[in-house]
Amino acid sequence: MEASRAPALAVVALLLVTSGCVATRLSSLQHEFEAYRANETTPTQKIERWDQLTDTQAQGYLEIAEAALEGAGRAEKRSTRVGFYRLAAVSGWLAGDLGDDVYGSAQSAGAAECETRWEGEFKPPRDCTLLIVLPAIVASTKLSPRIAALEGASGPDAVVEASKLVDDYPENTWKFVFERRARLAGVTGHGPSVLLFVDREERTYYCNFAKLERLVAGFDGEADLKLEALKQKQSMFSQMSDEGREPDCRR
Repeated sequence: MEASRAPALAVVALLLVTSGCVATRLSSLQHEFEAYRANETTPTQKIERWDQLTDTQAQGYLEIAEAALEGAGRAEKRSTRVGFYRLAAVSGWLAGDLGDDVYGSAQSAGAAECETRWEGEFKPPRDCTLLIVLPAIVASTKLSPRIAALEGASGPDAVVEASKLVDDYPENTWKFVFERRARLAGVTGHGPSVLLFVDREERTYYCNFAKLERLVAGFDGEADLKLEALKQKQSMFSQMSDEGREPDCRR
């Protein structure tokens, strides 16, 4: 399984609990998900070490994900369909490699549903926001351990890895969310708590990249790599400063 998903999962779990579940089947699967999560982790593991899940536990999340995706295909009400997609995407993600296909199908279909016009219908803001920004959360949980692994690293392999992360991390996390925030802010129904969630994710990504930049700067003799890292960080800094949302990475 993948490295620890702790910071993101704490927020994802909150969104899952507070999302509105109207349809009976959706409510049933939601409760099954919560019960499964509670039963399959010890108190010290909960929301901390999802990478320690066994194949059997991953299979359990896959079954929930597949059932939710099937439910989405049968749901006539759009808000219920989006709720199914949200549950299928998160459960598929938690299933690790087993759930990649379900996660991809549910996330893309759910995000597409959310980004179309909703005339006279309730659009679930939390479900939609999570579906839209989930790829960045997933990417961060996969890439953040690789950034941490560069602590104290040196040599050609470390430089190659840092170069990949300089390209991949901001593109798939910070930039991904930043480009979608303006659209989310302009959609009626997305309240302050939803945008606060997006801002919190942005801060995490920005500060992770700032840490990466500091690590890269320690590679002696790699002027080109240091320049590229600094250029990308400065670009992000200027965009966030213009909006008055520059994160404080000291806290």
